[in-house]
Amino acid sequence: MKKAACIFIIFCVFVSKGQHDEDRNFPQSIDNHLSYRNLSSATGNTNATFKNANILLERYDDPALAVSKLAYALLGTKQQDKALPYAIMAYGAGTLDSGMMIDMYNLSIQLKNTGFNDKTYKAMVLCSMVKRGAVSAESTINRALNHYSTYPEYRKIVSTNLNNLADLKKNYQGIAVQISELINTKANYTNTEAQKKLSTYFNSFKTAHDTQLIDEVIYTQLLQRLALFMDIHDLEDKTIENEMLVMLSRKRNNPQAQYKLYKSYIALNTSRDPQSVIEAANVFISQPQNFFQPQQDQLYLDILAAAYRTNNRTLTKTILDKREQRLSRILNPHDKMAYLVHYISYYSAANPEKGSAYYDEFKSLAQRYGRTMFYKNQIDTYDVQFGLKNISSDEASASMLYTQALNKLRSMDYAAMLPLMESAFIKIKQDLKTATSAEQEKYQSLYHNILTTLAGTYVKNRQPIKALEIAEEFKNVLLNNKLKGNSTQKTSVDEVQKVLEPDEAIIYYFSPNTQSPDGLFVFLISKNDVSAEYFDGTVFSAETLSRYPKIAAYTEQKLSKKELRESIDLKRPKFNKEYVAQPQDQRIALEMYRMQLAPSPDDMAYQNPQAMMRMSKRLNQYYIPEQNLLKPFKKLIISPAGNLSFIPFETLTHMMTGRMLLQDYEISYIPSASVLVSLRNESETNYEKNILAFGDATYSLRKDQSTKVQSITDVRKLQLRVNASIARGENLDYAFAALQGDKPMDYLIGTKREVLAIDSLIPKTDVRLNENMTENELKRMSKSGELNKYKVIHLASHASVNPYIFELSGLAMTVFPTPQDGEDGMITVSEMGELDMNPDLVMLSACETGLGRITSGDTVQGLNNALLSAGANGTLTSLWPVNDYATSLFVQEFYKLVFLENVPYSSAVTQIKRRFVAGEFGEQLKHPKYWAPFIYYGK
Repeated sequence: MKKAACIFIIFCVFVSKGQHDEDRNFPQSIDNHLSYRNLSSATGNTNATFKNANILLERYDDPALAVSKLAYALLGTKQQDKALPYAIMAYGAGTLDSGMMIDMYNLSIQLKNTGFNDKTYKAMVLCSMVKRGAVSAESTINRALNHYSTYPEYRKIVSTNLNNLADLKKNYQGIAVQISELINTKANYTNTEAQKKLSTYFNSFKTAHDTQLIDEVIYTQLLQRLALFMDIHDLEDKTIENEMLVMLSRKRNNPQAQYKLYKSYIALNTSRDPQSVIEAANVFISQPQNFFQPQQDQLYLDILAAAYRTNNRTLTKTILDKREQRLSRILNPHDKMAYLVHYISYYSAANPEKGSAYYDEFKSLAQRYGRTMFYKNQIDTYDVQFGLKNISSDEASASMLYTQALNKLRSMDYAAMLPLMESAFIKIKQDLKTATSAEQEKYQSLYHNILTTLAGTYVKNRQPIKALEIAEEFKNVLLNNKLKGNSTQKTSVDEVQKVLEPDEAIIYYFSPNTQSPDGLFVFLISKNDVSAEYFDGTVFSAETLSRYPKIAAYTEQKLSKKELRESIDLKRPKFNKEYVAQPQDQRIALEMYRMQLAPSPDDMAYQNPQAMMRMSKRLNQYYIPEQNLLKPFKKLIISPAGNLSFIPFETLTHMMTGRMLLQDYEISYIPSASVLVSLRNESETNYEKNILAFGDATYSLRKDQSTKVQSITDVRKLQLRVNASIARGENLDYAFAALQGDKPMDYLIGTKREVLAIDSLIPKTDVRLNENMTENELKRMSKSGELNKYKVIHLASHASVNPYIFELSGLAMTVFPTPQDGEDGMITVSEMGELDMNPDLVMLSACETGLGRITSGDTVQGLNNALLSAGANGTLTSLWPVNDYATSLFVQEFYKLVFLENVPYSSAVTQIKRRFVAGEFGEQLKHPKYWAPFIYYGK
C-alpha cells in the first residue's frame, strides 16, 4: 500500500490547478461523471489516465475503474512493481462480472505474478460460467488464453492455466448455477421460499470458501449479493450478518473487497443496529493507508449518521472536530452537503451563529447541485430553524415543529416553546404508529430528541410531574430492562410515590441533551411532592480542569491510554459566561475525583487531599438539591445519569457543614423509578437457603494464540469477531486470550478466606471453591433451577468492565488453558442477563463491578443492569478495587447485619460505611478508598 500511496502522489502532478471544470449538476453516480467517460477512452494515454483517475479518486468512493486503468498505465511505462498494488485494488473493488474478471486476468498475465494470476484465472472461469454457462464459457476462456499463448514470455503461465481448466469447470458447475440464479432471478418468492433460498445459497458459498474453491474476494462479493437478496426480500439472517463481520475483521482479506462488503453490511444495519455500524466503520478508519479519501469521508459520515440515531452527541462532536479541516477539501459536493447537515444539526443548538454559517454554505451548494426533493425539504427545514420562515402547526412535520421550538429555546421563550414541543411529540408518535419498520427506525433519533427536549420544556414551565413521566419513558426505552421476564412498563408518578416511605426521596437525574453537555435536570421525588430544577455542572468541570491542570492532564493521559485513543487537549479558558463546555469535560473531571478517592500506586504523585475535598464540595453544590429540601428525609435513592453513575454519592460533602451525605442519609441506587416500582411490588419469596458463595478461583494462561492484538485496528477487528461469536453462542476464549498479556490473572487468596468466613458465619450457606467455582457449574445450577433456592448469591473473583470491547466485560470464574465443555471461564454481561435466578441480592465481591458503558441518553449498561435483568432484586457491587482486608471486613459485617440482625440491605451498607468513617476498623480505613466503592442497587 505504501507504493500505491507514492504513485497517488505522482499522478497528482498531472492535474492542473483548477483540476477540473466540474459539471454544474455534479453527478452523484461515478458512471455519469465526465472523467469516467474520458478514462474509459484514455487507453494508451498515460497523462490523460493519471489526470482523470485522480479526479475520480478524489471525488468518489468507488475506485474500481480508476485503479484498473492506473495499473494498465503503469504497466505501459514498464513499472510492474508499482502496477501490482493497483491491480490488487481493482480486483477487490470489482464485481462478479465476467468482462471485468477477464480484464483482471489480462492484468495478471502482463504482471507475471503467479499468485495474482491464480486468483484472477479462477475468478474469470467462474464468472464466465455464471454468465454464459459451462459450454459457452469455454470458448470465451480459450480466446483469452490463446491470445497470450502466442507470446513466449506468457506461455508458461498460460499453460498452467490451461491444465487446470477442466478441473475448475467441473468444480464450479454447481456453484456457478446457484450464483447465476442469485444474480439473475426475478422470481417473486414468498418469505418462506426466500428464506430457504437464502440459506441454501449461503451454505453452498461458505462451503466453497472453506474448502478454498473460491477465494476471499469472490466470497466477499457473494456475501454482498446475499445482503442485497436479504434487502430485496426483507429478510433478516444473523448467521449471514455474523459471517459478514468475520470477513470484515479478517486481516488477509483484500481491503477494497472489505470496503464494499462493509457498505452492504451497513445498508442492512444503519437503522436497526447503528452501534454495529460505528464499530465496523472504526475498523477501517484505523487503517487509512488502505483507503482513498472519499472512502474515509464515507466512513466518518456513516459514524455521524449512527451517532445521530443513537443520540450520541459526544461522539458527534468528536467526529465533527476531527473532520473540520477536511471539510473545505471535500470535492464531492454531495458528500460535503451530507457533512454540513451534521454540522448544522449539532451547532444549531450548541452554537447557533456557527450553525447558521454552516447553513449558508449548505444552502449555496444545495441550490447549485441539489435537485432532489431531499435538498428542498432540508432547505425548508433549516429556513424554519434559523428563523427565515414560519409554518403553521397543522402543515408542519414533527421535525419542523421541533426546529421552531429550538428557535424559541435560543430566546429562552419557554412558554411559547411548550405548545410547539407538545405538537411535535404528538406528531412523532403518530409517525411512529403509521410508519413501516424501516421508517420507524428512521424516526427513533428524532423521537428521542423531541422526548428529551419536551421533558426539559416542562421543567422550565414548572410542570415537573409531566417532565418526570416523559423522562421515565425515555429512560426505560433506553434501559430496556426485563425484570422477572417482563419488560418495564411506563409508570405514573403516582405509582412511584405509592412505593415510597415518608422518610424517603428519590434524586433523579436526567440529561436533556439540548443545553450544556454537563447540564442535568434533577428531580426530587417524595411521597407527597415532585420538584425539578436544571443543574448546570459546567462550573464544576471548568473549575476542576483549570484549577488542577496537572492532575487533569495526567487523568486524561490515563484515560486515553486505557481506551486506545488520542489524548485530548485540555487547555481551557477560565470559566466565565462565554465559556463553552466540551462534551468530555465532565467525564475527565469526575474521573479526577474518582482518582483522588481511590488512587493506585502510580497515582500517588497526583494525590491532593485539598483537591479531593474541594471536588467533593463542588459536586454537592452543583449536583445535589439544597439541604433544606432534603431535611425531611432520612433515605435518599439515587437514580444517576451518565458519568455520575460512577461516583459514590455518599462521599459528597456539604459546603457549609462539612458533612458527607453518608453521615446524614441512608443512600441506595436504582436505574430508574419504574425499576424501583417493579421491584417493590414483587411479592416476597421464601428461600430454602441463605447464601450460595463462589470463590477461590484459579486462573491459567490461555493457550489460544490464533488472535494477536497489537493496535487499535486489531482491537476493532476483534470487536466485530466477538459480536459475531456472541450472536452464534460461541465461547470467547480466543478474545480473552488475545487481551490477557504475558501472565495469568493473580490468584486472590482472600476470596477463599472470604467465602469460608461466610460459610462459618451464616447458616444454610453453600460454597463452591476452586475446581467447583466454574462457569460450567454456575450455568448448570441456572439451568436446573438450583440458583432460585438462594436468597443471596455471592461471587468473589476478578471482574472488570473491558475498556476496549464492552461485551468482554464480566466476572472471572476458574480459567483453564482451554475451554471446558465449550465454556471460556468468564461470565460476561450478556451471559449474566440470561441466568435463570431470582435472588434477593447478588453481591459481586470484585473490583469495578459497579462500572459500565454509557449509552445514548446517559443510561449505563453494566453488571448491575444485567443482574437485575436476570431476576435479582438487588446488587451490591464495587466502583473500584479494594484490598482483601477491607473487603473481608465489609462482607462479614454486612452479612451479620442482614442475616443475624435482619437489617435491610441498604441500611446495612450505610451502617458499615459509617463505622469505617468513625474509625471503628482503624485510622487508615477511614479513607473513602476502603468503604466508598460498595454501592447497593435495588428495592
